[in-house]
Amino acid sequence: MLANSRHYVINVTKRGVAIVAIQSQGSLNLYALPVKNSEKAKPQPLTRVSGDLSMFSLDEQEQFLYYVVNGRLYRSRIGNPTPSPVTPATLTFPYDEMERREAVLDEAVWLMKWGFYDEELHGVDVDVLSERYHELVRQTVTTGNMQNLMWDFIGEFNASHMMFQYAGSDPQTGIVEENTPHLGFIYDDKLIEQGILQVRHIILNSPADKPGIEMKEGDFVLEINGGKVAAGVDIYKFLTNRANEEIELLVADTPQGENSRYVYLQPVDLRTTALMRRGEWVEMNRRYVEENSDGRFGYIYLASMLENDYMSFLAQIARYKDDYEGVVLDFRYNSGGFIAYRIAEYLDNEQWVFSKPRGGAWLEEQVLRDYGFDKPVVGMFNYASYSNAEMMAAAFNLLDLGPSVGMPTAGGVIGVSPRTLLDGSVMNLPSLRVEDKHGRNLERSPTKPSKFVEQDIADDMAGRQPQLDKAIEQLERQNGSKGEERRKGKKKSRPML
Repeated sequence: MLANSRHYVINVTKRGVAIVAIQSQGSLNLYALPVKNSEKAKPQPLTRVSGDLSMFSLDEQEQFLYYVVNGRLYRSRIGNPTPSPVTPATLTFPYDEMERREAVLDEAVWLMKWGFYDEELHGVDVDVLSERYHELVRQTVTTGNMQNLMWDFIGEFNASHMMFQYAGSDPQTGIVEENTPHLGFIYDDKLIEQGILQVRHIILNSPADKPGIEMKEGDFVLEINGGKVAAGVDIYKFLTNRANEEIELLVADTPQGENSRYVYLQPVDLRTTALMRRGEWVEMNRRYVEENSDGRFGYIYLASMLENDYMSFLAQIARYKDDYEGVVLDFRYNSGGFIAYRIAEYLDNEQWVFSKPRGGAWLEEQVLRDYGFDKPVVGMFNYASYSNAEMMAAAFNLLDLGPSVGMPTAGGVIGVSPRTLLDGSVMNLPSLRVEDKHGRNLERSPTKPSKFVEQDIADDMAGRQPQLDKAIEQLERQNGSKGEERRKGKKKSRPML
């Protein structure tokens, strides 16, 4: 044994080797010592650590020694005392894939049965549902099958904000990812069938809208990177996987090539293009409102209800406090978030206290603190106003913030919490009910605007804006002016995109 040490035997292996704990120089480590002839044998180190070592265990094959040092789990291979940390990422264990899938379904059923916000489970008999889906799970072949099946399962509850991401994945072989970037202009759909690529519209702030680009609406694109545009030619093959690369276009005033010149554009991905198109739509709406109100009304659009949207709201509404008579607040196509209560508080201009200096005028507290907006507002909502945007629609109606214009909202207002299942799959659990002050459950109950106005694709294609027109009319009414008569006959249409 080691000199000046304390030792004791803690285990004896099947092979007749004693595992001995030896305390030496303030550290406790484990050693192997044969039971026979132990007096002559030299202890072989099994661990080499400093710290509080405890909870020793051998695996069944007696190949690894597991132990805890300072609260963390380690293992060493017999014959190599170097410790290796044991974490969930380093562990592997045998399992049956089908049993795993059924266990995932069982856990999802349990979560919905006992955690779903509605005790009646939206009328779903979860036990019957579980039995039916277990039969379906046993028929799945790929993890993709399982993913799709679990989406069907959560869809049975007919609740918003649901999501399921299965942890498994199938081997991906022979798959080539392709993307086709966008050049920043919209072409004429009818002419392209004849092999004629005409620029019908240039998107605001797109690659085709940059300074120095000699391209205008009505131009014809004759070639893309040297490839000729003609009937039967797939023009997208000239752009595939070319995002952020410079693209050469041969552009002319006519299909015959009059005043031809080369234009160089750097295309962008489709997500960036979608954001550009939304920005253009917002700018068009702003111009429409200001032009059709003789510059008296402003326009603010919020695409979501997140913190950056609230800061944008404050920055935009500040410019309308002095020289404008009202604002259109547009929450159409809004994906939701959490700031509805803050905007409602900001717009609620009911006064309760006033201040004035000697010889001065009375000022409302909100005005004195430069908080709030004391001019008329109109809220705009539609079928794609979702979640927290729907709470904003309810605020307009219940707090009398102003008229609401458009169409009923999506009817998807619920609080969810992401839950990680035993295999690492993740699902959203609807766990929080949202009601208005009259007890109306906002989930599956769209909020209706006070002024119902439809707007369809025919209106969009013709440049008509019936919802914005109604919003402007409501601001006119709130201001008590005869602005409708003043602007009658001079209404301007938004350009068709």
